[in-house]
Amino acid sequence: MGTDKETSRWSIVIATWEVRAGLIPGTPMPEYTRQFHYTSENKVADLEKPAGTLTTFNAQMLLAHQYAQNLSNPGNLNWVEVTFIWF
Repeated sequence: MGTDKETSRWSIVIATWEVRAGLIPGTPMPEYTRQFHYTSENKVADLEKPAGTLTTFNAQMLLAHQYAQNLSNPGNLNWVEVTFIWF
């Protein structure tokens, strides 16, 4: 494994949580769309963490779901979805 700079240079996104929301079901409003990425560099770091430690994978998943939960307000939006993609 190379230096941190080299690792960052070659880090690729390997998973993404995408949160979309809007008024008309299936038609997302761009101002509410947000992505939460998990990279190959995050995975290497997660594998080195001791058991019981919050991993970046779990942290990104929690952030995406918390964001979706915060958008879940029928007074403002009619639908919210979280899509998980592993590349």
